Amino acid sequence: MVDRLSDDSEPSTRIEWLLAALPPLIYALLILLWARNAPFWDDYEAILSRLLVIDGPDGWRTLGESNNEHLVVTTTVAAWLDRYLFGVLDFRHLIWLGNLALLASFTMLSRGLPAVTTALAGVTLFNFSYWEGNLWAMTAVSHYLAILLPLTAFVCLQHGWGLWPAVLAALLSALSQANGMLVWPIGALWLAWERRWADLSVWMIGFGLTLITYRHLSASGAVPQASWMDLGAFFVAFMGGLAGASWPALVLGALVLLAFLVYGVGGDWKYRPVPLLIMLFLLGTAIAATLRRAPFGFEIALSSRYAIISSFMLAALVAGFRPVGRELWWVVGAVLAANIALAAKVYPQLEHRKQRLAMFPSEALVGCVDRYNHPDPVNAARSYEHAVRAGWLALPLPQTRCQDWGLQVLVNPAPQALLVGEAGHIDYRQVFGSRLRLDGWMPLRADDKDVVLYLASSDTPTTRLLRRQPRADISAMLGSDLYYYSGFSLILDFADEASALRASQSICLAVVSHKHPPSLVAGSPEHCRAFLKTGKTT
Repeated sequence: MVDRLSDDSEPSTRIEWLLAALPPLIYALLILLWARNAPFWDDYEAILSRLLVIDGPDGWRTLGESNNEHLVVTTTVAAWLDRYLFGVLDFRHLIWLGNLALLASFTMLSRGLPAVTTALAGVTLFNFSYWEGNLWAMTAVSHYLAILLPLTAFVCLQHGWGLWPAVLAALLSALSQANGMLVWPIGALWLAWERRWADLSVWMIGFGLTLITYRHLSASGAVPQASWMDLGAFFVAFMGGLAGASWPALVLGALVLLAFLVYGVGGDWKYRPVPLLIMLFLLGTAIAATLRRAPFGFEIALSSRYAIISSFMLAALVAGFRPVGRELWWVVGAVLAANIALAAKVYPQLEHRKQRLAMFPSEALVGCVDRYNHPDPVNAARSYEHAVRAGWLALPLPQTRCQDWGLQVLVNPAPQALLVGEAGHIDYRQVFGSRLRLDGWMPLRADDKDVVLYLASSDTPTTRLLRRQPRADISAMLGSDLYYYSGFSLILDFADEASALRASQSICLAVVSHKHPPSLVAGSPEHCRAFLKTGKTT
């Protein structure tokens, strides 16, 4: 199938092409300013721990292990190659690799477009709404390759560049992230539409082999259920995540979905199928993310690392509709100005992150806090230290050892001392089936040790998970970066939904540490004030 290109627009001038290049150039400049050589969140497990396993007797067997529900083979291999080529691992190299994959995706998507259309697609794609992905090594590589590789497969299928390159790109896509598997059914639908039965047979064989590779997904753990309303709101907000706030995201998501329907009905996708195919892939990704993430809270749909789906969907719609006309340069300028305003908006977060990483790895950062976003902070600490001592991670060792630093959760027993007041706050509580989630903050510094969170409830949870969360607002309010991770997210599983609902109305939280007097977490129900005097609920 060959592109049917429009000839009714005037040829683009060199100045227009220079203007079209501005969005990715500004984007690259921001990455140059903010990228840092430091591990962050999943970098400990998906990169450091896996490289240590590769160096050990098990060797490359770690490639068959999942990170959450994903096989992150491409991320692991990219990190190994960086270490092999340069002698040490530099997380900035991985950040650039991922963002170069995003640039390559944009180049493929904008192939054959006039300058003004390319510029409009560029300003919708290259922005800092998804700044976490831009500056987080594991996410940059896995998320952006999981867009480039399916797009490569679709381009190969359309332009006759060869079935086998398309199969290879599809396989690597599935080895980047679980959503990369979606390239197979979408590609199969297109081959069937084209009646390319021989190619379809080979494609389905590759699909089957990839499914066998992903057999571990059945053991990835059960996910709690969410209502249809919650699922729908999450999905729409996810598609509008570029907006970054609840109602704007819902409005933008609805407009994006409406534009997709209009394009599907009246667009020229039969002649230029690549934009439609990648849009189907992005919609499938949003559906999969909704089913897996919606039960854990609506706000996850607005996470900056997921906004790339919304941004790329908008860029694909621009490439699909192919708007032309020099009057569109005013629209390009307005969106570019909005992007610059967005960069200014996230500047405090970027500056705060830069300052924290500049102190890396002091006790307030690697030693105690950042690893608490990891499900196994002790092993994360051990991986970091072993990598430094092995000589292939050119970063300093932590100034203090915080492996024994902990935040313990005790259910129903009275505090060790009577509570003297209120502190912190429960900001958000929500029930998903038999699961209760509480989010808020506690006045805990990074150097607080032996912290105990007392939980009193008429119904005892069967399982519990507590993680500390970043709260730049609390850090600013209390005047110290040591409070940056004073936020918490407490997830409690109960025997049934009725128990979870009762607990949401009656649960009491109290926090005790050696640097802070025993206090009830504000926002607990009114009856919990008795907890202040007796250590017991009524």
